[in-house]
Amino acid sequence: MTASGAFDADYSISYVAGNLAVTPAPLTVTANNQTKVYGAALPTLTASYTGFDNGDTSASLTTQPTLSTTATAASHVAGSPYVVTASGAVDSNYT
Repeated sequence: MTASGAFDADYSISYVAGNLAVTPAPLTVTANNQTKVYGAALPTLTASYTGFDNGDTSASLTTQPTLSTTATAASHVAGSPYVVTASGAVDSNYT
């Protein structure tokens, strides 16, 4: 950053450049809630995102998140709900 343009006949004005740091924006990846019937295949696990800037979307991420659950097609109703987790997303523009 550079300052310039000031004028006053009573002063000899000099300028010192400054810096502008650009830091990563916060991004939240939330594993979406899902349902399935006992014995049915697991649904496709999906996520939603909060915090994208400058027209970015999940396709902009350098590494997509991994979505996982301990549930299987054979998981019992008695263990429900099973946690769905999101992890591993990477992009230098976001934390």
